[in-house]
Amino acid sequence: MNVRDLQHLAAAMAHEVRNPLNSMAIHIELLEGRLRKLGDGAPLSKEDKEAAMRSAKVLAAEIERVDKILEEYLQYAGPEEASRAPVDAGRLIADAVARVRPEAEQRSVRLEVTTLAERAPGSWAVDAEALGEAIDAILTNAVQASPGGTVVEVAARSVEDHAEVVITDHGEGIAKEDLLRLFHIGFSKHKRAGIGLTVAKQIVKGHGGSILAHSPGPGKGAVFTLRMPLESASDDDD
Repeated sequence: MNVRDLQHLAAAMAHEVRNPLNSMAIHIELLEGRLRKLGDGAPLSKEDKEAAMRSAKVLAAEIERVDKILEEYLQYAGPEEASRAPVDAGRLIADAVARVRPEAEQRSVRLEVTTLAERAPGSWAVDAEALGEAIDAILTNAVQASPGGTVVEVAARSVEDHAEVVITDHGEGIAKEDLLRLFHIGFSKHKRAGIGLTVAKQIVKGHGGSILAHSPGPGKGAVFTLRMPLESASDDDD
């Protein structure tokens, strides 16, 4: 990693961590105000107690958010050696969808999964946890770029010696010039920002796969295609 990459990495990390830190600072200030009331001998009202509990929950959530961000950057900076084992691709995809579904529901975005029985994605020889994180990142990106009331489609199928996961959103789309930078460190454009896609591509590439992004243009949604060699194909290569 050269100096420019390190600069981009540091800038991207600072950008992502700033928002949760600002939120934490605000809620710490709110909690301090209520603690001062106790110090002055004034009892806390029911509203004060409820507000304090909400602030405490926000703080816990933001700490978890910062921890996840730092974990992503550590994974990018020094990824661990993948521990591979045969994994049912359909189950891996279903688990990723289940993890992202709560955020999708919160944003009123529907996740729709399609798997063709005669072209089921089969098995992958992969690090299930790492590849699951990669699929999470692509799904989360699609959900966050989608307006409420729209659908994010997840299609899984086998194609010759590979399996494909195609994730389609109907959100803001991606300009042609941004497609070239989408997976780069430090890229930030509207809702498609952060290191998640960068790490996802690194994980998938490390497993012998690829991620391609396509968009008809701004306002016309985007399609992400993750391709992975099937377990038998991987064995043949070895």
